[in-house]
Amino acid sequence: MLDQLLARCKELQVELIPEEDRLKVRSPVPLTPDLREELRQYKAELIAFLQKPQVKPGSPEWHAKEVARAVEREGYCLFWSELFHEMVAFIEDDSLQGDVPANIVCYTSAELWELFGDSKTSPSAKKLRLIHEAKKLGGHIL
Repeated sequence: MLDQLLARCKELQVELIPEEDRLKVRSPVPLTPDLREELRQYKAELIAFLQKPQVKPGSPEWHAKEVARAVEREGYCLFWSELFHEMVAFIEDDSLQGDVPANIVCYTSAELWELFGDSKTSPSAKKLRLIHEAKKLGGHIL
């Protein structure tokens, strides 16, 4: 339903702008009463969807290469983790942790190598969530 509503807004050139708990609407023409009511009805879902960072389409390999390039270029890369439902950072080493906004869990290149290395299997989602929770409390991957 949300997809259909967003498609209809796009077709009508209605711009939806989330601002905290408000939904600002810009439209080249007055909204129909039906559309206005639908926007009211799905306001919370629309705000949540529009505030969520959007992911560029691409294969996991493409995304991994993009992250690696950003880390090489900038020293770190911030991104939205669907697994953890929050922002995380990949950093070259611990010295760059101060460059990352507070409350964002950082994973160093060494930690990623320890987790994924040259093994043929990756840790399970459950194990990654546990590791992430430990890192939020100040833990490190050895």
